[in-house]
Amino acid sequence: MLEQHATPKATPTANQVDLTPPEGFRAVDYTVELEALPRWVLWLGLLLMIVPLVPFVFLYGVDAFRADIDFLWVFLGFILLIIAHELVHAIGWKLSSGLPWRRFRFGVMWRVLAPYCHAKDPMALTPYRIGAALPLFITGILPWLVGLLQADATLTIVGAFLISGAVGDIYVLWVLRGLPTNALVQDHPSRAGCIAYLPISHVPS
Repeated sequence: MLEQHATPKATPTANQVDLTPPEGFRAVDYTVELEALPRWVLWLGLLLMIVPLVPFVFLYGVDAFRADIDFLWVFLGFILLIIAHELVHAIGWKLSSGLPWRRFRFGVMWRVLAPYCHAKDPMALTPYRIGAALPLFITGILPWLVGLLQADATLTIVGAFLISGAVGDIYVLWVLRGLPTNALVQDHPSRAGCIAYLPISHVPS
């Protein structure tokens, strides 16, 4: 992980993010290119796509699972909830950190077909964790659970896809697990992960 100590700040342009650590902090880079995520993240994503479907088959049978799938609605639901996933990131970060809406940016990383929500300013560790975790529960686990309870295979599949789609957020929460509560976190605009601003006196484990 790369470290950077505070230096005089340059003014970022409209499309740039200032990654200079605040006074009294040093930056530790917890980012990685999306294409270079650890292999365990990819295997976990696959597992999280398959395992949520098992309870449906166990409760209602394979035939009910096959008969109830509407592939058009699977596709549309996936697209809609992917968009909702990023909106929930922004809402979680906004409500927990107090950042103004203008400090959030939405877009798509076309090289990997990955939509994103990016917070332009650093925030405290706890609000960052809240905003990172919320989509897993609201756009993944919640529709999966509703689909399971209503014997709706289509919604169950969409929920499973979105649970799997939160694997990048799970990865970020994992790499931040040992940080002190007074750390600040800067979301990165183009890489998976974030920049952690740690008090200079803190040595990361």
